[in-house]
Amino acid sequence: MPAEKRCSGCRKTWYCRQACQKEHWIFHIFDCKLGQPISTVYHLARACRRNLIPVDSQTRKDYGFDKAGQAFGGKGESNLLGVYIGLFIYLDIPPQEVRKWRDEGRLIAGIKEVFEEIPPHARGGYYPWLMQNQFILDDSFTLDPKQVEDRARQTAVSNFLAAWARIGGIPKDATYDQIVHETNRWPTHKRSCWHLYTMFAGRCRPSPNLDAWRKFGFVSARFPGEELDFAREYDALLDRCTFDEFHAAYVASSIPDLFLRYGLQELPHNAHFCDVMADSPRSVKTVWELKNYIDILVSSDALSRPQPSPPLTADYGYVNCRTPEERTLLDEAYKRLFMETSADPLELHKACLEGDLFRFVGTFVKFAPWAEKYKRLLRNIYPSSTADPGGERCVVVNI
Repeated sequence: MPAEKRCSGCRKTWYCRQACQKEHWIFHIFDCKLGQPISTVYHLARACRRNLIPVDSQTRKDYGFDKAGQAFGGKGESNLLGVYIGLFIYLDIPPQEVRKWRDEGRLIAGIKEVFEEIPPHARGGYYPWLMQNQFILDDSFTLDPKQVEDRARQTAVSNFLAAWARIGGIPKDATYDQIVHETNRWPTHKRSCWHLYTMFAGRCRPSPNLDAWRKFGFVSARFPGEELDFAREYDALLDRCTFDEFHAAYVASSIPDLFLRYGLQELPHNAHFCDVMADSPRSVKTVWELKNYIDILVSSDALSRPQPSPPLTADYGYVNCRTPEERTLLDEAYKRLFMETSADPLELHKACLEGDLFRFVGTFVKFAPWAEKYKRLLRNIYPSSTADPGGERCVVVNI
């Protein structure tokens, strides 16, 4: 069917009919409204269509995922996602309606109303679970810190025991304290592998503020949510290889080869993932340090934002910032570059080594009305006689 409907917002995207345009809006809104505020309900609806737990920090707060994770771990987040998938996909509730419920302080009431209209046997298992744990969506309810601490301890014990069994740990009946004692004696890189196993045991994946985000290549994810695809691939690999094989491949910077050896094709054909893993765990290009820094910025509260590392500061212009406002300008330029454009991080790395950041970033990001300021900020020491075409000068060493 020929395209007859054009988006009135961006005037770029065409659809065959209005129904298709409406169906695609929860995805298209992120392209159509670049740089504009987007309601968290659309982050939630998009995550549901992709069957992914949302990673946007405000979305997680607004729709209960932080509280579900604190109270019940990864399983709680999965159960809550199941409720929202039921709303958006099976009951076809528009995102605007769910946003209205939340704005009016009746999110639970709205969910109850639509689920109670269908027979009990058709409601699935997630809705009854939510009805037993309604505090998750109650903004006025605060979890008892002692309960959160006890839950964290229980989760840690469960995850360690499950991960120990998965790696074939000896003795098989080791207690949590014995496992902690043993794994704390392991070399650094072996402990890094162990920590990844414990995350997957808890149905979690690394987050940007953890070393594993960079060391295991999650930093190369191109858009929010893709790192969950990475996690699924890793989980499949850990089911097929031994812990010793995984550890050896990690130390040898050959994780992509291990994926191929076990018939897993997706990540070994991802050029950015392979670039990170070719250097990890000992070092990564500073462009990936920059990407990691931006990932933390967009997924954290303002009070917990990090300071750029010294190598990143030198390579990508932060050393030129004279005021907090100038640092914010640079942050915003790189956020737009990574989150809203198709710019290739490896091309950005090349521009860094050629001392060409201003031109490259300006190809994708509008500098007006601060063009002159950006021209000064986006300077570095390159090109110089110390710049290696392979990028070895432009690295961050992992400690």
